Amino acid sequence: MIPQWVVTIIERWRARRLANHLIEIAGSHETILDCGSGTMSIASLLQKGSGARIIGTDILDLNETDMEMCICPGEFLPFADSSVDAVLLIFVLHHSQDNMKILQECIRVARNRVIIFEDVYRNPFELGIVKFFDRLGNRIISTAIPLPFTFKSEEEWGRVFSSFNVKLLSRHVIRPLPFLLTRHRGFVLEV
Repeated sequence: MIPQWVVTIIERWRARRLANHLIEIAGSHETILDCGSGTMSIASLLQKGSGARIIGTDILDLNETDMEMCICPGEFLPFADSSVDAVLLIFVLHHSQDNMKILQECIRVARNRVIIFEDVYRNPFELGIVKFFDRLGNRIISTAIPLPFTFKSEEEWGRVFSSFNVKLLSRHVIRPLPFLLTRHRGFVLEV
């Protein structure tokens, strides 16, 4: 078992690195919806660094901040069409059996952009590594987090984005924890 103080240090470091990536690539937005926000640690750092108003959503209440959070499934977001400037999906979509419905909902509520960070793989061996680290990392946080392992390759994500008729503005290599053997990608979509 990993000591809690080690988990806390790693999670804070990871959140800081991800928030810094988001500040660089998200652009200037007034309102951001963080779909699948978990503990809200990334959202909190992003809000401090960007000045944007951030609202979190998740199926579980793991919020460790005083920030606004809505408990709801990502497939049915209680927000009007084009009601937020940007939507974040930070390592979220592989936690759902119906990740295409979640992406469709996020595109619906976003006025400008949807920003996705996901683990990707190139072969069955890398998929096994991604599954191992995903299980390890999420079970440390909560055993209630769904793990259907609906990961996709970078090419599969490209086909998904084309099917939704959104423009892929940019791709990014994301390294929240440089010592992990997994491949992380950031995708910025214009809606």
